[in-house]
Amino acid sequence: GYAEGSSMTTSSNSMRCQQCQNEIAQGLKFCPQCGAAVVVAESLVTLGIEAYNEGEYERAIQDYDEAIKLNPQIAVAYYNRGSAYRALGRSEQALRDFDEYVKLKPDDADGYFKRAYTYDDLNQYREAIADLNECIRLDPENPFAYNNRGWSYYNVGDVQRAIEDYHEAVRVDPENAQLAYVNMSAAYDTLGNADQAEIARDHALDIVVTRRLRKLRKVLKFALTVA
Repeated sequence: GYAEGSSMTTSSNSMRCQQCQNEIAQGLKFCPQCGAAVVVAESLVTLGIEAYNEGEYERAIQDYDEAIKLNPQIAVAYYNRGSAYRALGRSEQALRDFDEYVKLKPDDADGYFKRAYTYDDLNQYREAIADLNECIRLDPENPFAYNNRGWSYYNVGDVQRAIEDYHEAVRVDPENAQLAYVNMSAAYDTLGNADQAEIARDHALDIVVTRRLRKLRKVLKFALTVA
């Protein structure tokens, strides 16, 4: 399956009075035009992030709506609102927000990555591949992008290219390649290559075991320290 990317926050330099829409210099607490208290778009984004992290996705969307009204150029509000829409299963609305984010931040790999994820939600795998191509061009060491492009290739029937991408994901981040190996195993099974499928599954299991052993060592080390 797909690997989820991380969320992000950014800031904007411009703001607008919520009452009279007058441009306001950054740092002012009251609008010089109408005297209204300044509501900064970034503060609404912060509230949206807090709501999202609490699982209050509708409330987060409302905060991002208000942030965008104050500053239609605040790219992060579109990105984060898109993430909230995705969390609610509203992929079409999420896609529109990621479209807007990509327009505002065309050189940010995250926008293409997140939009590709949304295309996957909608089973639009070729569109996802196109976005992941751009993501990889901008961020060639992103293991999640290779894994996810491999998944999209697999779903359009290009199993060999899927396997190549899964190997790239492993190359970039071998210690966290469990999902890539699981996907690789399924791809090899599809090709009838049982031996390679079994090897990939073994690698995935090795990563899980190694990770658990590391956690156990940390626990034992801490226990010996406080004993």
